[in-house]
Amino acid sequence: MSAPDTLALATTFDRRSTLAPEAILERATELLGRSGAADSQVALVLDAHLDEERLDALIPLFERRRDLRVLALEGGSGLVGRAALASLDREESRAAVAAAEATLRRASALGAAFVVLRLGWVDGARRDWIYARDHFLRGSLTVERARALGGARDRVAAGHVDRARAALDRLCRLADSLGVTLLLKNGQRYVELPSPPELELLRSDLSGAPLGSVFDLAAAHLVEVMGMFPLEVIEASFAAGGTSPLVYVGDACGAVAALPPGYGELGRGRIGEVLARVKAAARVFRPWAGLVDDEIALGLQLLAA
Repeated sequence: MSAPDTLALATTFDRRSTLAPEAILERATELLGRSGAADSQVALVLDAHLDEERLDALIPLFERRRDLRVLALEGGSGLVGRAALASLDREESRAAVAAAEATLRRASALGAAFVVLRLGWVDGARRDWIYARDHFLRGSLTVERARALGGARDRVAAGHVDRARAALDRLCRLADSLGVTLLLKNGQRYVELPSPPELELLRSDLSGAPLGSVFDLAAAHLVEVMGMFPLEVIEASFAAGGTSPLVYVGDACGAVAALPPGYGELGRGRIGEVLARVKAAARVFRPWAGLVDDEIALGLQLLAA
């Protein structure tokens, strides 16, 4: 397992969403400086919680800096008060597409190569998710029940996949004109879109478009331990056979992700095995919001090693 070409930090370290744009850059520079990686190898991923005002204020700041670049922007989460691209509500889906288009234009202005999209929930499985989560946390979610819940989710997901396909078709045309690639990330909750089979369907339908995928190791852990999909199945789809342009790396403990490698249930051994298979040029550490700076710096140091 070799060192990555690029080590990226996601701005989830601003867990209260209160830092000014200048403070975000100062803190990111300090944390990445402690990783041991060369300045030419480090980058930022601007995560979806950053509001439009702060994102727009970051553009001229990056134009004046050459020591730190933006690798990717996240957008269209559809999970926490944001419109979902795959929503069955047409107005919500249109609003999500418009927001994603704005993210694409900001990515181009910032010189970012990628926009990481999340499509949203399967609406018909929201109540099942609450049941599954509560029983999992109590240790009472059986394998048989998990499989039944996963099947119920899949049976009501087709309409969402169709809506996602239409939204991505439009977004890919804009991405192509801007020279940006869209990436779909595996979700931490089994009710998120797309699942591995759904990703393969979207990839086939949009063949030739600037659309790829990114594997989130810590997010895959929860789906696996809940009994929905083995981590290796998620990896095979979202890491695209080991050729994904970037990979999100972190340890996990149940629903808590991402932790420094070796400080969760995955362990350094299994994380190392994944990184040996996934030849991504960039490794992204998207730290859990509860980590302090020393823990974030440790995670970056381990990923840079």
